Amino acid sequence: MSLQSGRLMLQDALKELLTSWAATEDEWRDSKRRQFRDDHVAPLEPTVNMAIDAGEHLAKLIAKAKHDCE
Repeated sequence: MSLQSGRLMLQDALKELLTSWAATEDEWRDSKRRQFRDDHVAPLEPTVNMAIDAGEHLAKLIAKAKHDCE
């Protein structure tokens, strides 16, 4: 798997998770849902975005290293 395909898979998985999470709102509206959102769901998006940024940076470093070795 390439870094690009991994990034896309990660973005798709996050999108699917957030869509599924939003669908639970009609049936689950209590303090436990809010707590779960705050503790587990809300931190995912910035964490995933940081991982994607790190992967993009790594891809650039790998490309540079390959270029430098030629």
